[in-house]
Parts: sequence; structure tokens; C-alpha cells
Amino acid sequence: MHSLYLGVIKQLVHLWFLREHQNSAWSLHSKLNQVDEMICVITAPRAITPRLPRTISQSLAQWKAHEYKTWFFYYSLPILKQINMPDNYLSHYQLLVNAICMLNQPSISDETINFADTLLNKFVKDFEGLYSRNSLSANLHLLLHMADNTRDFAQPYITSCFSFENINGQLNALVSGTRFSGLQISTGLSYFMSIPGLLKNLGPDSIILNFCQHITQRTKMKKYETHKISKDTYIVGSINKRVVISRVVANKLRSTFNGVPNIKLFHRLLKSEIIYTSATYERITKTNSSWVKYQLGNQTIDMV
Repeated sequence: MHSLYLGVIKQLVHLWFLREHQNSAWSLHSKLNQVDEMICVITAPRAITPRLPRTISQSLAQWKAHEYKTWFFYYSLPILKQINMPDNYLSHYQLLVNAICMLNQPSISDETINFADTLLNKFVKDFEGLYSRNSLSANLHLLLHMADNTRDFAQPYITSCFSFENINGQLNALVSGTRFSGLQISTGLSYFMSIPGLLKNLGPDSIILNFCQHITQRTKMKKYETHKISKDTYIVGSINKRVVISRVVANKLRSTFNGVPNIKLFHRLLKSEIIYTSATYERITKTNSSWVKYQLGNQTIDMV
């Protein structure tokens, strides 16, 4: 989180787009308005980022680690290609993206780690020649240790500090007094990290559930009306029982089910803590959670 997204990625974004580097060979400052326009029209799924995309020119100083992460994994390469970033800089940046994506796979082999290590070493080795000696940093050097850290501990997404990004205030609420603050924080964190798994075993009207939600949520979460379909799968919001369907759809249903079944319409589905929305759901316009990719192993079966 700190060495990569708030370190190297933040540094690269600053090198490319800040005015102070506009006369440098690597500068993309002249394309900043074009980049901002592309960022503004992005409608990302909520599962990817909890924050709406913010422009570089107006909001870069307020970008959080998660925004740099989202930029890195999802937005940067398509945008940089679209604005015709010089090939030598783009191919150099792709080394970093490819390596980090490899190291963040849920399942990773020694061969993949070794290949990612090779890419990271080349990225660091070529950095000075493309940018400048003044751009070399401790965070850049730490990239050389990412493969070893993955071998010794786990993938970066497991060992990163993102789980702590939004809970500083919540942890503070678990500490009282000034004595043994370190022990209090350690104990409180242990309780805090255990709560989500324990809550799944409690009923919706449990007093214990309400108490745990009270101490772990600084602000009251919006409670959605839900209807359980199956394990970890819920309809979110109201259900429309009066559905008008076309003759083509009716005929297809009739041939499939030997008659037209009782049809109910809903626009949002909660599955495994991720909300999916219908493309016809008009209340949400700045995000798009209506696409799903079906995979069998590494093969993409379909996208809906």
C-alpha cells in the first residue's frame, strides 16, 4: 500500500502530469485535460472501487491509496494508450503492471514469481535512463524485494495495509485511557478482525449483532430491504410483481418451461457481499455493476 501505490505509482503520476515536469521528456502534462475527461466518464463497478473516480487536475492532492490502486490496475493502461504515451515509456510501465498483477494472483507458482521478479528488476534498472537519477527513490528500490516478500510471506494483496485504511477511527474507539495503549490496540484489533466472521452466525435481530455493528461502524450503514434467494444471495430492494414482457420473450419462456412462469422483476442482487445491478436500473448513473464475466478455469465463457 505505502511503497507501491502511495510510493511508486504516486511518483509516476506526479512525474507524468504535474506542471513542474512539463518540459521533461516523460511529461504528459499537455494531455492532462484529455485524461481528466476520460476519468470523468468512467462508470466502474462498486466491487472494484468504493470511490468514484476523481480528476487528476482538481483532486490529485486528495487521492487516497485505493484511488492510486484503482488507477494502476484498471484505468492507467487504457488511458495511457489512448493519449499515445511514447512507446518506450508505455512498455516500461507495462513491466510494472504485469509484474504486480502476477504477484497478486490468488494462486501463484514459483515460476510466476521468478518471472515477475525479472520484470521488476528490468523496470527498476531502466528507470533512471527513462526518467532521471533524481527520480530514484527508496520505494523504487523496494520493488526489488517484492518477489522475495511474496515467497516468504504471501501475495501483496494479503500482506498490504489496506485492511487498516479506514479503521483508524474505529480502533481508536476501542482504546480507553492512556495506560498500556499498545496492548489495548493489539487486543482491540484482534477482536475487531474476528467480528465479521462471527457476525455471520447471528440472526438479523440479535442484540449482539446490533452491538457489534455499533462498535465497528462509525456511521450508520444504510439498511437495504433484502429477500433471501439462496446461501449468500439476496434480492435487494423492492420486487415488481407486475411485469410486462414481449411476445418474443413469452414464447421463449413457454418453450423452455412448458408455459409462462410467474415472473417477478428486481433490479439489484447481493451475492457474496457484492451488489450487482440491472442495466435498466436508473437510480445509479455514476457506477456500473451490471456486467458479469463467466469463467471456467482461465477460459472466459461469456459476458452478460
